[in-house]
Amino acid sequence: GAWRQNRTGRHDKRVPEARDQKPKQNKGCPDAAMADKLKPGRGIELPFIEVGEGKPWHLKFNPFVTGLSIVAIWTFIIYTLVSPAQASKEWAMWFSWVGDEWTWFYMGSQNIWLGVIFYLMLTKYGNLKFGGDDTEPEFSKLQWFGMMYTCGVAVGLFYWGVAEPHFHYIYEKKTTVGWDDDDGARRLAGSITGDAPNDDWTLRSGHMNDGERANYALMQTYFHWGIHGWIPYVLIGALMGLLSYRRGLPMTMRTCFYPLWGKQIEGWRGDVVDVLSIMCTLFGVCTSLGLGVRQLNRGLIRMDRGTYMGVDYYGSEYTSSDPMRKTACGNSSPCREGKMGWDFNVKTQCWIVAFITALATCSVVLGLKRGIAVLSYIAFAMGMLLVTSVLFMDDTMYILDAMMTSFGYYLWYLPKIAWECDAWARLNSDHSWHGSPGSGGMAKDSSLSGTPDGLGAGQEWHAGWTVFYWGWWISWGPFVGTFLAKISKGRTLREFIIYALIVPTIYCVFWFGTFGGAAIGMQMRADHIDAGTTYWGKDATHPLDTRMAGFSNAEHNKGYVVDISSSGSKEDKFFDLISSYGGKGLAYGMTGFAWLCLLFYFITSSDSGSLVIDMISANGEQDPPLVQRIFWAVTEGCAAIALLKGSQGDPDRALNGVSAVSVVCGLPFTVVLMYMSHALYLCCLEEAGDLDENRPAWRTVCLGLPKADEVGEWVMSMVIAAFAPFVPIFKVLTQVEGSTGKGSDILSKQKMVLLYTGLSAVFIYLGSILLIFSMWEANLRMLAASLYLAFATVVAYTRYMTRTGLGIQFGDALTDVCLSVLFYPLVLAQCERECALGTIGGAPPQEKAKTVEA
Repeated sequence: GAWRQNRTGRHDKRVPEARDQKPKQNKGCPDAAMADKLKPGRGIELPFIEVGEGKPWHLKFNPFVTGLSIVAIWTFIIYTLVSPAQASKEWAMWFSWVGDEWTWFYMGSQNIWLGVIFYLMLTKYGNLKFGGDDTEPEFSKLQWFGMMYTCGVAVGLFYWGVAEPHFHYIYEKKTTVGWDDDDGARRLAGSITGDAPNDDWTLRSGHMNDGERANYALMQTYFHWGIHGWIPYVLIGALMGLLSYRRGLPMTMRTCFYPLWGKQIEGWRGDVVDVLSIMCTLFGVCTSLGLGVRQLNRGLIRMDRGTYMGVDYYGSEYTSSDPMRKTACGNSSPCREGKMGWDFNVKTQCWIVAFITALATCSVVLGLKRGIAVLSYIAFAMGMLLVTSVLFMDDTMYILDAMMTSFGYYLWYLPKIAWECDAWARLNSDHSWHGSPGSGGMAKDSSLSGTPDGLGAGQEWHAGWTVFYWGWWISWGPFVGTFLAKISKGRTLREFIIYALIVPTIYCVFWFGTFGGAAIGMQMRADHIDAGTTYWGKDATHPLDTRMAGFSNAEHNKGYVVDISSSGSKEDKFFDLISSYGGKGLAYGMTGFAWLCLLFYFITSSDSGSLVIDMISANGEQDPPLVQRIFWAVTEGCAAIALLKGSQGDPDRALNGVSAVSVVCGLPFTVVLMYMSHALYLCCLEEAGDLDENRPAWRTVCLGLPKADEVGEWVMSMVIAAFAPFVPIFKVLTQVEGSTGKGSDILSKQKMVLLYTGLSAVFIYLGSILLIFSMWEANLRMLAASLYLAFATVVAYTRYMTRTGLGIQFGDALTDVCLSVLFYPLVLAQCERECALGTIGGAPPQEKAKTVEA
């Protein structure tokens, strides 16, 4: 069912099916923040505006979420179009900053989430169902997986299907390492030869032979597209599915925080989560649009010019008086302008995005089952036909061998590469901007970067590959996770995790193992034949031919061999591979089929993203109004075009821009996902009956504004907490029941309170003094930061003792620490107000504590 609201903002019609269960008695405060379990949707009420009900121009949306999202997105679009050079510089600087400073966070967080997901899947919590016990799935498993996969991976399968495995193999091969085995003991001699620069994506596997390097290349690709990539989708989809279909909560991102915040998701914090989710979704999809449009552009050019074996056969030949146009179509000779005269440029790509947006809008208008689902089935079927065709037309047994071997490498190396941050390779490799926005670029602050011997990975490798991928996957999390939850009604949590995490990983291994294995195999053939020629076809020296020899055997499984490393751009590599299995007729047919397959994948991602953005902006409405669907589909296309136009005509610069946006947007959402993993764990415990959903909660709000009659008192407590935090710390620790436990053998409870109070004063004031003197000695700032963290630890301890002493069962140590670091005055003010309300259940604080305070 859909989520319905009346004009007063209260939900009064149908809600998603909620599980019927007898509520447990709330032993805490009757005014606890957690809503009553008997109310539909747990009593959550979200603001909305609705006009034109029943009319074609019907609108229904959350004014705060929609308004803030529109302002933020269109401000970005206008800024990018008005100041393209400055915008490009800003995004490049932010992208480099994320790679320089937050690699550890990206890498560590993924593994924490994976641990939570596997624990829930392998325990009794995996039996929890998205809905009531009698709820049936809406789609078959094949349909369900098809929509999951086409939505989750999109155009990256085509853009990187050949390019990434080949890139890891060939570019690392350019640099070789010298070995010393004169005495029979093979040792690294330390010499490096080859033409690959040390600051490129090189040296990571420079000590390996060609076979090991090929396995490593496929393994690294599996890592980027395997289990870790799908984690954000599973985390969000599982949490939203449980809360929406079991409790009737709206299918919007703020719902994921209900186990942590309760009814506070109705406020500004919920709005912030939804706005951030819309931003991540839109710019994450824009990254895929930026990649996919390049691939579509290249495919159009090849079909327009009739490219085969590097030669263009259609259209008139360029004249020598127009060298720029001749160069634009590649290094082939003769170079022709094609039937339509298309070129690889931003103008063509903008028109392609506009065309895709129009088709995606039509799909969104048709809805989920008639539009998006049908396109997903077609795209998945076409992709399956394409990959199996390559598998069978190539050396099938070789590809299967390569796939199995490299998959074993993936399983073996996974515990290592999952935590790999390239700390030594990135040593002293922080970036800064040099030059003007129009002509400058990013460069490392120090030339003394990396390891002294120069071996290992390049300084740019990790940020350019793994960090980019994690930011991209995470930025897609709100969109794909919400979509997966929407189509997963009636599934169990274990079933959801298997089909949204493990099965997609296996399919990605199949896809990249096939295309990547075929590409590396072709490159090895090219290396065997000649080192100076790009294409080899049927001639006297290299008689490759796919015509039949007799009744059942072909002359060869290749129409031609191409040196992919020198055949052109990343986009061309994919088309070069699939065109190499026969004559011109088959090559053109394969190119056209792959282009259509890419187009359908492209549209599927765009229309799904638009639908999810509209759902979030409409408070989780699962069938949002038509006008809003069209608006968000068009806005998504406009944002992609703005990023392309902001590149000042340079397609490569445009790609860098959209890549940077997704990584930067993914960083704050990584923090959001950390809390969602905790919320998923709590949700499963509550649904299984291991934790009371209505357990005693905070009666006051930490991150919120006071009531009108409490403003004066609140301001005074905030001022005291900010400038004299030892005062509220002393008050709270002396009033909270059991605040210092049983004391210790050395100090009594009263002396322990004085100790914590004194330490808090020393830490905060000494840190402030050091911060002032850091004007003369810069590293005093770092000492001040250490003292501030020590002070925040005392504040977190105060909040923890407030929870335990007053009987508050909501909260956790991680939240205590984070809030204390970021908002310590608000934390202390909240603890004071909770103490004033007394122990949950009505009992006053200890009389002894009052005597001590006095």
